[in-house]
Amino acid sequence: MTLDISIWIWLPLALSLIAILLQEFKAAFALLALCLIGGLFEHRLNLTGLASIIIDLGIAYKTPSFNSFWRYVGLLFISFWSLALFFHFVPGFNNLQVLNKVVASPNSVPDSMYLNFDKPMLLFALILAYPPLLGQAKTVKLKPILFTLIPLFALLPIASVLGALKPELSLPSW
Repeated sequence: MTLDISIWIWLPLALSLIAILLQEFKAAFALLALCLIGGLFEHRLNLTGLASIIIDLGIAYKTPSFNSFWRYVGLLFISFWSLALFFHFVPGFNNLQVLNKVVASPNSVPDSMYLNFDKPMLLFALILAYPPLLGQAKTVKLKPILFTLIPLFALLPIASVLGALKPELSLPSW
């Protein structure tokens, strides 16, 4: 595994994601701007990708102020843009490949891993288009969290019992 020097651009991206979850919007978008400039500089993003981000974030920003018909059109646009990013149909992104067909143990299948530059942009678009998504910072409801976490943590034991997951204790060289 070799890391490219351009990995530094993921630090402001990670910090911007943390800032947006803490509802520090000015800091989040300042860090996002730094990340996008760094992405251009490091050739992880080209002008087409940058234009796509700016257009989508602009539409997402205006969507809450539209009347109901245009709000749905804006949300539909953001949904299609999200799907296009998910399937890598949006040009202009050169994601960093961190691992290439590595094998963790003798029984594992080869796996590759990328640091995606495009996928985190969805969070910014969703927060701009639908600000209540983050909820109130002061209210924590334990019941919905438990109803989410219990089935989530049950997935690994269920997969193991069904034979879909077989633990292998090894430490890969990478």
